[in-house]
Amino acid sequence: MVAKCPIFDYSKRIMTDLGAHLKTHPLVYINLDIERTLGIDVDTPGFYIVTNATTLAKEYADRTNILLIDEGRILSTRELVMHPETEAFLKNIDSPSITVFKNTSAIQKVCKEKGWNLLNPDAALIKQVEDKISQVAWLEDLVNFLPDHQVTTVEQLAWQDSPFVLQYNSSHTGNGTFLIDSEEKLIKQKETFPKRDVRTLAFVTGPTYTVNAVVFDDTVSMGNISYQITGISPFTDHQFATIGNDWGLPYQLMTAAQEKVFSELTHAIGKKLQQEGYRGAFGIDTIVNTETGKLHLIEINARQPASIPTETYLQQQSGQDGMTIFEAHVSAMMGLTAGEMIEMHDGGQLIQRVTEIQKEYNPLWAEALKDLKEVMSIPSPGTTPGAELLRIRSTKSVMKEHGQFNKLGDDIVRHIS
Repeated sequence: MVAKCPIFDYSKRIMTDLGAHLKTHPLVYINLDIERTLGIDVDTPGFYIVTNATTLAKEYADRTNILLIDEGRILSTRELVMHPETEAFLKNIDSPSITVFKNTSAIQKVCKEKGWNLLNPDAALIKQVEDKISQVAWLEDLVNFLPDHQVTTVEQLAWQDSPFVLQYNSSHTGNGTFLIDSEEKLIKQKETFPKRDVRTLAFVTGPTYTVNAVVFDDTVSMGNISYQITGISPFTDHQFATIGNDWGLPYQLMTAAQEKVFSELTHAIGKKLQQEGYRGAFGIDTIVNTETGKLHLIEINARQPASIPTETYLQQQSGQDGMTIFEAHVSAMMGLTAGEMIEMHDGGQLIQRVTEIQKEYNPLWAEALKDLKEVMSIPSPGTTPGAELLRIRSTKSVMKEHGQFNKLGDDIVRHIS
């Protein structure tokens, strides 16, 4: 069983403006995993959830504002949107708006056909910004923040005795990204996908940082920078897969100048999104070159990033007044104004993904992790390669330095291994 408190207790934190707005403008969050929706108190009047009947979701089965759909398998968000139980549920809510974790053309089409007010940014814009090929043109004068790059097809690439990163147009959690450090690896890609468009990037080594930010009507509000934990076993078997975040390490590793550049880049991307009608959360990933100290852009997530619920939790645990990143996301989509973002410089999360060795959730993980008072385990409904099986939230940092866990991080690994 997963405890609802304290990790999901947001009852003392709902912003007055947002809470008042939801009473008269109800919002229904539809998503395959309830964890993505838990950023404000689930008992907030006017806030509704539609999700799969997962282990975590069943902890909220007694709530009349939460619809759990059980089809014996994990339905995608699109399937949940199209489900007849969802339509019946929405008919009992007076003029609701809908939001999803990430809008797609299929979800957008269904909502339009049914006359539902979908708050998420346009699916075509999301695809243009996120896809590796179209992103190059979309960035315009910001494209120089990318490492040295080119757009071509796999068959046109030639090995130049220097490693580079190959990215297919669309990917998730690094699964479409490959380090080509030998001619043999390039030949393998050529034999598999010779005609596919790719973006190649100069191979840069160094720590990776990410930030969640929110586009409002009149401003861009930036959350807290986190160190992106990437490619560490046993959490993944993919070199570029994100397996967590640490909100304390950036303030030990980054210089003031690097933080300034990161902030300027975040606001510049946010302003471009704003000009194209985008409202709500987005995230960017960067890498700092160990040799030069230069900060490079490596990814834009034009949606609610997956780390937002954990960042929200850590913001609340800080005890400070202000707006959480989840509140900001919902407020922006609903046309409200920004508040002062809560700052915090500690805490982390780790994600166990589906790997060749670990293909399903292990119920013993939750019991084992109870020994660590700083952490809470959250089961995830992943089944496909690279999907989430377990999310571990920690009120304390889990990293000692770039690529190295601290004692708490090592303890977590030991408890789930």
